[in-house]
Amino acid sequence: MLAFTDRIFAKRRPFQTGVHVKSLQNNLSAEETAFSHPAIRVETDWVRLAVSLPNEYEHDLIKLLELNQTVPGGAKFCLCPSGKPALLLDIIVHSQHQNVEKIIQEGGVILQQALDFLCKTAPLNPLPQSKPEADYTALKAICSETGWPVLERSPGTLLVELEGTPSFSQAEITLHHHGLVVSVLLGEWDEQLPDICTQAITHLLLRACQLFRMVRSASEVKVNTHRALLLVSLEAADLETDLPMALSALSVSAARMKHELLALKQVDIASTYLAMTSGKLKETIQGDNLK
Repeated sequence: MLAFTDRIFAKRRPFQTGVHVKSLQNNLSAEETAFSHPAIRVETDWVRLAVSLPNEYEHDLIKLLELNQTVPGGAKFCLCPSGKPALLLDIIVHSQHQNVEKIIQEGGVILQQALDFLCKTAPLNPLPQSKPEADYTALKAICSETGWPVLERSPGTLLVELEGTPSFSQAEITLHHHGLVVSVLLGEWDEQLPDICTQAITHLLLRACQLFRMVRSASEVKVNTHRALLLVSLEAADLETDLPMALSALSVSAARMKHELLALKQVDIASTYLAMTSGKLKETIQGDNLK
């Protein structure tokens, strides 16, 4: 089931510049002049678009993590190895015959929406909920045919058991009019958790957004309980390919992060983690701050 593992991790290559970047810039409004020039990485089956955020967001990482729950279009806020916050968008290239220029232009529109969402602090709406009358037959068939155990817990909710995680984990699939959202609860903590632990967990979650394709980390607060989520948003088209890949990506990222998140609830480990990452973040490579 995890046949897509080698495609889940983002490779650390220099971003490309040139005509594609120029076309992407044309899609960003003048209102975003404080943001860096967009950068693009084109690979065989992926296109990654990235925009650096102003330094002020380095001091409000929790806000970025919360916004990841509802940021539109599959974009995600992340923290780069350089320590700089950024906005990323990973787009699957399903065929070598697809027009990459068109993919980049459409991605620029999504980035524009996400930046507008950030700048104007649009109201946060909950994740789209499934309609009770939604037909899950096709989704259940896709999961079953590709080896993912699936059950319908209640009308409007599909649960899929993930593979390779250190403890039992399920992904929840909810439909909405644009496609679907697949979500996994990664962990929870209450208001009593020391601030340094919250900072370390926030850093870990935002770094994961840069590392794992498709997957974005997010947080929400429910009744004084903080919840860390892993999310994948998918369009209605190409679900036969994209849904199994999303479940693989969620399995790999949850397996990598569950123990780390649990460990960072301890003050000494959180302190060491932040000290170590701060040292590494100073080792930026000139000309590639978005790696």
